[in-house]
Amino acid sequence: MPAFFFNVQGDHAPGEAVELPSIAEAKATAIRYAARLLSDSATTFWDSGQLSISVTDQSGLILFTIEVLGNEAPAIRAELPQAH
Repeated sequence: MPAFFFNVQGDHAPGEAVELPSIAEAKATAIRYAARLLSDSATTFWDSGQLSISVTDQSGLILFTIEVLGNEAPAIRAELPQAH
């Protein structure tokens, strides 16, 4: 069974090997992993506004990448009038 490595941008250590039967299963696992990371960082995600996970094979070849980017609209930065 092939091994896949899930590497989060900014992490300096390589991801742990996960044995999965196919790239399709690796893609599904990556989506679940991204969802868990986003859920776990719900209060801090907006500090950087991005999450990137690259999945590689045993030789280090990048097979695919998931990128999540959050953009705040200018309206959110405007101060709303204070209620008196």
